[in-house]
Formats: sequence, C-alpha cells, structure tokens
Amino acid sequence: MSLGFVKDVRVSDSTVGFTIELTTPACPVRERMRQQAREAVAALPGVGGVDVTMTARVRGSVKNVIPVASGKGGVGKSTVSANLALALASTGASVGIMDADVYGPTIPTLMNAHTLPKPRVEGTVPAEQYGVKIISMGFFLREDDAIIWRGPMLHKTIQHFLGNVLWGDLDYLIVDLPPGTGDVQLTLCQAIPLTGAAVVSTPQDVALKVAQKAIAMFNQLNTPVLGIIENMASQAAHAAPPSAWACRSWARSRSPPRFEPAPTPGGRSYSTGRPPSPRHTSVWRRSSPRRSASGTCSAS
Repeated sequence: MSLGFVKDVRVSDSTVGFTIELTTPACPVRERMRQQAREAVAALPGVGGVDVTMTARVRGSVKNVIPVASGKGGVGKSTVSANLALALASTGASVGIMDADVYGPTIPTLMNAHTLPKPRVEGTVPAEQYGVKIISMGFFLREDDAIIWRGPMLHKTIQHFLGNVLWGDLDYLIVDLPPGTGDVQLTLCQAIPLTGAAVVSTPQDVALKVAQKAIAMFNQLNTPVLGIIENMASQAAHAAPPSAWACRSWARSRSPPRFEPAPTPGGRSYSTGRPPSPRHTSVWRRSSPRRSASGTCSAS
C-alpha cells in the first residue's frame, strides 16, 4: 500500500477485491506477489474471499542507467554527477538525476533546484532544473534534519525513487550513489539493469585504494565499470608529476591495460560557469568495454 501498487480496493459482503499495478508486465515475482497478497488479506478477521487482479502500467522508459560511485566521501562524486547530467543534457539528450545519497543529499544544492517534486495519484513528478529531472531526499528535509535509518528504509527509498517517480522517457538516468559499498548500491544493482558505472577518485593513494573496493563491488555484481574519473587532479600537481598520480599509475598497471586516458571536454564547468583547469579532471575509460545490459529499463 505504501508504495502505491494497490489500486481499486472493493469490499462486497465478506469478499475483498483489489488491483496490484506493477511498473512492468514482465515482473518475475508477479505470481508470488498475487499469492502473498491474497494470503495476507484472507488472514484478516471477517474476510471470506479475496479477488486479486494483476495489471501493469509502464510509465516511462530509461535507456541508460549510469551510477556514479566512489569509495571515499569528499572526492567530488556529486559534483561529477551533476556536471555529467548537464553535459549530457546539453547534447539534446533527455536526462534525469537520482540522488541516492540519502544520508547526505546535495544534488538540489548543486543544481540550484528550489522547485519541489509534485505528488500525484499516479506517482511523484520530479523537480526539473536546467532541463534535467531531479529527485532527492534533499527536497523533503529541513537543512538541519538528519536521516538515521537502517538498511530496509534505504531499500524502500531507492525502490520508491525507481518505481514511483514519473521519470517519463529518458535517454540517461544518472544515479548519484553514496560513498562505500552498502545497502543502496546493492539495491540499485539488483533492482534494474545498469548500463555501466563511473567511479570517482582523486589522485591520492588513500582515495584510490577505497575506490578500488567500489570497482570490485561492481565486478561482483556483474555491472560494467565504464571508467575512473580522476577528480581534483590540480590539487596534486604541486606534489608530484602527473605520471605518478595514483589513478594513472593504477590504470596503466592493469595487465593487459584495461583503462586508457580520455580527453576531458573543454568549455565551461556546468556547476560554476567557469572554464575548468586542463589538469582538473582526467577520465580513464575502459579500453575494451564489456557489452552492457541490453534492452530498455522500465521505470516510473
């Protein structure tokens, strides 16, 4: 009921009827959900019969889902997510960004988004700024609020963002993940097919060592890693030559090499409007990409 799947509840004498509306007709647990719902309602006092109707309404399609992850916090992951979404939107693509960093949501601030999402009977209409659709827990909290949740609540929030937000048709959905390798990452990887992940690090060894754990997580969950983004590279320029920076050394050490440098796009920084330093960010992309998940991911 809380996720909005149950519709059209009817009561006639001792018979209770209702409809479960799924977001995809190909739901693999369709019949299990029907049976569990029937058993739960039949156990209520006074219920003599249960009539469960299963339907599906695909509210939109997302062609590519790209999670942006990091091992450590503070490496600029959310800033990279926002700039990636805006850069894709500037090419004419239809883009959404889902702030899955529930404990520390910063996307509304980075995107300068002040218009709140709008609840409707059929789902939540995401906020929109600069042509990008946005959903974030940051819209629903006061600035001095803190979220203190265990894993099941995080799981429900991610499921709600995926299943009850009216994304419409998107070319790209950028997912700003929290740091680490916890409940949110596991829920996302198991819930929908992912095109591939981008992992953000800084040039320092301490950041890369933890970013490697994020890469290992995606490998274990059969999610392709599209590349490593070496952010804030200018901060290491005074300490060592670029050839010694941790991300570059690690990428070149793969045998055979799995990552190669990709040129950083020129022009302005979408978050600040200022021209970026040519040494500010480097992108190390997979040199021989694995085939990503095929097909279109259904999402609300």
